[in-house]
Amino acid sequence: MTTNGLTGGGEMGDRFRQTSAYTQANSEPIDPSIDMAMHRRIDAIVSSISDFIYTFDLAGRFTYVNKPLLDLWQKTYAEAIGKNFFELDYPPELASRLQQQIQQVITTRQPLKDETSYISALGTRAYEYIFVPLFDAADEVEAVAGTTRDITDRKQTEEASRDSELQSRNILESISDSFFALDGNWQFTYVNQAAETLLGYCPGELIGKVLWEEFPGLAGSEFEQLYRRVVSDRIPLSTTAFYPDHDRWYEVRVYPAVQGITIYFTNVTNRIQLERDREQLLQQAETAREAAEQANRIKDEFLTVLSHELRSPLNPILGWSKLLKMGRLDATKTTEALNAIERNAKLQAQLVEDLLDISRILQGRLVLDVAPVALIPTIEAALETVQLAAEAKHIQIQTVFELTSGQVCGDAGRLQQVMWNLLSNAVKFTPANGRVEVRLTQVEDSAQIQVIDTGKGISADFISYVFEHFRQEDAATTRKFGGLGIGLAIVRQLVELHGGAISVESTGENQGTTFTMRLPLLQHSIESAELSANAPLTQESLPLVGLKILVVDDEPDSRDLIAFVLEQAGADVVALPSAIEAMQSILHVQPHLLISDIGMPGMDGYMLLEHIRTQLPPPLRKVRAIALTAYAGEMNQRTAIAAGFQAHLSKPIDPANIIAEVTRLCRWQEEA
Repeated sequence: MTTNGLTGGGEMGDRFRQTSAYTQANSEPIDPSIDMAMHRRIDAIVSSISDFIYTFDLAGRFTYVNKPLLDLWQKTYAEAIGKNFFELDYPPELASRLQQQIQQVITTRQPLKDETSYISALGTRAYEYIFVPLFDAADEVEAVAGTTRDITDRKQTEEASRDSELQSRNILESISDSFFALDGNWQFTYVNQAAETLLGYCPGELIGKVLWEEFPGLAGSEFEQLYRRVVSDRIPLSTTAFYPDHDRWYEVRVYPAVQGITIYFTNVTNRIQLERDREQLLQQAETAREAAEQANRIKDEFLTVLSHELRSPLNPILGWSKLLKMGRLDATKTTEALNAIERNAKLQAQLVEDLLDISRILQGRLVLDVAPVALIPTIEAALETVQLAAEAKHIQIQTVFELTSGQVCGDAGRLQQVMWNLLSNAVKFTPANGRVEVRLTQVEDSAQIQVIDTGKGISADFISYVFEHFRQEDAATTRKFGGLGIGLAIVRQLVELHGGAISVESTGENQGTTFTMRLPLLQHSIESAELSANAPLTQESLPLVGLKILVVDDEPDSRDLIAFVLEQAGADVVALPSAIEAMQSILHVQPHLLISDIGMPGMDGYMLLEHIRTQLPPPLRKVRAIALTAYAGEMNQRTAIAAGFQAHLSKPIDPANIIAEVTRLCRWQEEA
């Protein structure tokens, strides 16, 4: 008598006997010769595990159920044996599915694995089960065995993992950083949308592809070195690098993963640009500080030189004056004293005049007495004034006049001043027994005047500052040459006022200097610029006859000059000192053209033009307008055009330019 077998004593024996009685009662007898050893083995296995183990007959009725499953059902063995899932109060849909799966196993003779959930006293749990066919000696299916395992904890872990992964993916998809993951074979395992957009790929297109095959350009780059070092050293690394394909800077952070690496790309172009801008601003601030310090040094040096240059003539003037008052000088010494006083007074007057010229130029108040000027007499007049100084140093002055005729439009006195400055400068800096040459030639439509000396020359460090105000190459108290350092600045301003240009060349110190000046020849200028008072008043010399022009400028000298130039060209001019007066008079004047200064007190030129364009009757709203301003530069020109002006002229005004611009805008001759 066995105690642990299916037919012996104990619960398993009772269960087997109950099962035999059930099968006999249902006319499906169970062979009593079932191998008892097999039952003992099954009983031993069933007793050692917590999974649910059971068997079905061919009708899908339970023929065996282990204790864990009975405990779940809260039923006895007798209550379960011979019942199917419907009879054991399973939900109808689940019971139907399970019964069908049992029949499927019987029919297909193949195991079947599935999962389900089940509500019991333990709550809703998830289960994984497998149905396996059992065969008899004739290889026919005689029963179905099943095993069920509680996988609730595993499912919850998987679900939590999926939720975590989904949350991570959602986060990675929502960020603006580019992120992708690579496995140990350098294959893409994940690429977020930002990275796909950055790399120019469609969603999912990179997954499974090898990094080095898709992006061969990375080979040998800073990126490859970074990636491979993270893989080998297993430490996170980062760098900031420029990505030329997108013209952007990225901060790249690489982290080791369980297999492979993960990579973040953060676009830091704006940050890099801000850092560069800040560095540039700091550099500009430093440059501005240095420039300010340099300007202060130049100012101090200039004031020191100015004091010296003004006081030096005073010494002989006051000294000889006192001696003359004392009456102790004979006739010869008296003449010598008077000559010294006159000479130094003239020198001081010239210094003051130079300062006034600079002031007038900086304020835009320098007025030219414009007329046709012959260049040869002007040059010769300047030569006469420096001839004595040149002879004192035995300096030979040569002239080469290839252009023997031709005139320029300008101020003869100012042009002579330019030549005197250039010649006196050449004589001053040329050593004794040197040579100065003056050449007059024609280059295209311009007269070219060159003053060439064999003197001191100009160093490469200073040559770009030659024409700046108050700049001297040597401002020390030990300097050999006097002057305020403004003569050449006046020269440049005067030449540019005449529509010309001036430049300087020197191969270095003691190599001599060449000043080259170009002025437009009158015969090649616009005919309307010929403003000679002696010219016959023909239709050609009065191109603006019949044109009514309103000139508005708060500076009387500038206003009078412009009015004079326009009247000499035949225009009917009304000149007013303010925009307010212009607003009050414009309906009466009915001008064809408005020429208005921009910077004026009370109401500027922009406000005046806005009033005209928006408040006046339609015909006057379209009046042509020229902006006249001391604010030069492309930005100011764009601002004036955007405000409604048709043209922008910067002070100082070239008479030829203003006549040409008026003629171009109005085309009054064609309209007449």
